[in-house]
Amino acid sequence: MKLKTLKTKSTITLEKTVNAHVAEELKNLLLKAIKEGKAISIKSPDVTHIDTLCCQLLVSAAISCREEDVPFEITPPSNVMQNNLVALGLENILTEDRKTS
Repeated sequence: MKLKTLKTKSTITLEKTVNAHVAEELKNLLLKAIKEGKAISIKSPDVTHIDTLCCQLLVSAAISCREEDVPFEITPPSNVMQNNLVALGLENILTEDRKTS
């Protein structure tokens, strides 16, 4: 996983497997990106596995961004990621943020 920061946007590129083994790294990258106050873009086209914990981290980040008026988007979510968010009932939170950013 990596964080790339540009003048107006922070981009986090997710690895193929996003699970408890990388949750702390993901949390730290999200906190750093939110603290910078720039738009946040999560790139996840290659995600083949994402667990509930990491889905919750992304949703929490999206909510925090919304509260701080910081644009947050996941582009494009992989099919696996989208299916997991739907299964957990969390897709609406992220969809709302994509419509407003």
